[in-house]
Amino acid sequence: MEIRAVEIEGEALCPCGSEKPYKDCCVREGRTFGLIEYEGKRILFDVDETEQQIEELVRFCSENVLNLVHDQGAPIDKEKALRDLRTIYELTDKALEPFVRGSSCEKGCNACCYLIVDSAAIEAEMVRRYMEEHFDEEERLHVLKKIKEAKRHYPDSVSMDGEFPDALVEKHFALNTPCPFLSSEGLCTIYEVRPINCRKHVVFSDPMQCKKMAATASYEAEYFLQVELALNCLSVLVYPKFNYNRHFPDWFVKEFDL
Repeated sequence: MEIRAVEIEGEALCPCGSEKPYKDCCVREGRTFGLIEYEGKRILFDVDETEQQIEELVRFCSENVLNLVHDQGAPIDKEKALRDLRTIYELTDKALEPFVRGSSCEKGCNACCYLIVDSAAIEAEMVRRYMEEHFDEEERLHVLKKIKEAKRHYPDSVSMDGEFPDALVEKHFALNTPCPFLSSEGLCTIYEVRPINCRKHVVFSDPMQCKKMAATASYEAEYFLQVELALNCLSVLVYPKFNYNRHFPDWFVKEFDL
């Protein structure tokens, strides 16, 4: 999707959609806005603030993960890796916040929860620990039951480059197999620790297009590649033998005991 810079005069209506004059709303000296327009929707964001958030995220990935791989490549403490993973999640959420505000995604809109979710082993460990802390035994057993019932639908293959083939993604979606962490109300029960590929799935088009797996207008950014590389490297530093990604719930069939 195209993002363009916009200049706004003080008496003009603020493009944030408040219906107030810009001078009484989002005005700030030297502020540069970026604007995404899609089917009448206007997504406005502060370019400088967003770039700062992205730079902080990329810098953290480089200094705390990628440089570590380059310097030693030795396994690291799992606790540190989990802390770094949580920081990557938090910084990613901050960088995406203005786009999430303008997204058509809403609470209970869960078509994406029927897709293959490419994920690293360290992300599965984060969820496993979250369940230990927040799920009671009955809830854990219920999730495990759903995983066992659905495991025949999970892809046999693993991902070595962060992506599954389109044909496999379409085939899985057609099976109508929801994520086992999706509640009966259609809500994510692990939202706080959901994988990076769930977090960065920001769509602007009609949710019905997602349900039909039609082409959607979504936010894409070059820095996603560096974040995913850092996350996968972080995972391999903890689990050297898991130098691949799996469909997220499949980790709990093969490697991680809930």
